[in-house]
Amino acid sequence: MQKKYLLISLQFVFSICNAQLPIVNSPTIPSPIETVYIDPNGNDLNPGTFALPKKSFYAAISSINFGIPNVNGGNNYGEVVFKTGDYYPTGSSGYTQDYNNWRTIVGGFYVYKNISVRGLDNVVLHGDSLAVESQMIYLTGSGIKVSNIKIKDSRLHGVAVIGSNITHHSNVVVDSVNVDGAIDNGIWVTGYNNVLVQNCVLTNTCLRNYNSIGACKWASACRVENSKHATVVKNEIFNNWGEGLNMSLVRNAKVQDNIVYDNYSVNIYCHSTSNAIY
Repeated sequence: MQKKYLLISLQFVFSICNAQLPIVNSPTIPSPIETVYIDPNGNDLNPGTFALPKKSFYAAISSINFGIPNVNGGNNYGEVVFKTGDYYPTGSSGYTQDYNNWRTIVGGFYVYKNISVRGLDNVVLHGDSLAVESQMIYLTGSGIKVSNIKIKDSRLHGVAVIGSNITHHSNVVVDSVNVDGAIDNGIWVTGYNNVLVQNCVLTNTCLRNYNSIGACKWASACRVENSKHATVVKNEIFNNWGEGLNMSLVRNAKVQDNIVYDNYSVNIYCHSTSNAIY
């Protein structure tokens, strides 16, 4: 009964005050202009078609073109599709897009390649063979999406999508990503306008804090920070060794319909976030 009265009271307050809920914009993800397929048994000499996939992520994104100066803001949109299978990256790279594979100068103008990542059916990325402190998926750029991928035992973050804290990048979606094991953040998005994280399952992340003996640098299972218009919905976040869901320095946020429980320190942490719906 107490919960019922609280709901009625809040509805009454909103009605008499004519309060307006904050507007939270959704991201817009352009359709990819170029698509490259990779497979654990592929070959980097292949063209990257479905029938003849490449093997490495680096070869796949390197084969995608940059944009054209003064056309669509110099942006090109590409997609790397992981075919069904188990992937075991080695060394220190994981599936990362370095700066030189995101932006370059052509004819005196900046041009960009914005890379999305998608798994077909059952795709599992294993971090067992990666070097310590290596990223699993690390992307930058605008209008990008990471979807339908399982990540096991990342040596750093599960998915890191890093924009600019000064000039914000725009439009990122992380959808249907399962992270089971990560040293630091499970999903980390920073420096973006228009963010959506949905339908993800995050557990056993922030493992530096395992048994409360580490220094995790305030990592979280799901962390969105330094962003505007961020929506985090319909995720399950549990048994993590840091904050479960962290919204820090976000303007216009919506956090709804998440299942968050049994996370060490706190389940939901909101720091300097304004115009928020929880």
